[in-house]
Amino acid sequence: MERVLKYGNKVWRTVKFASLDGKNNLLVKSHEFTILPINSNNVLSISDFEAINQPKTYHKYDTSFCEIIYKPSREAEKIWLVRKTHHYLFCCKGSIVYQEKINLKYKKSASVDRLEVE
Repeated sequence: MERVLKYGNKVWRTVKFASLDGKNNLLVKSHEFTILPINSNNVLSISDFEAINQPKTYHKYDTSFCEIIYKPSREAEKIWLVRKTHHYLFCCKGSIVYQEKINLKYKKSASVDRLEVE
């Protein structure tokens, strides 16, 4: 399985999943992730950040990784105190399932009510 990312509006978004043989393609418009802080009705999404690097790909044992580092917009940084976000996409050899991990770095202690990852 191949996951295709496209850069636009300062962020990387998933635009397609494709089988390696090219026979099956699924076009998508992904929000990538949504963060709901504790005691707030406002959410943070990928649109509140900007990528500070090209996706970095690497392999460890039988797993392929893609890492993208984001910094918050000035407004998101002021309101939510988020310093940096690491977004990891990874897939084990032979698997058709992608997994994701988000690592949020705050300026001081913070709590998240909900984190949704697509």
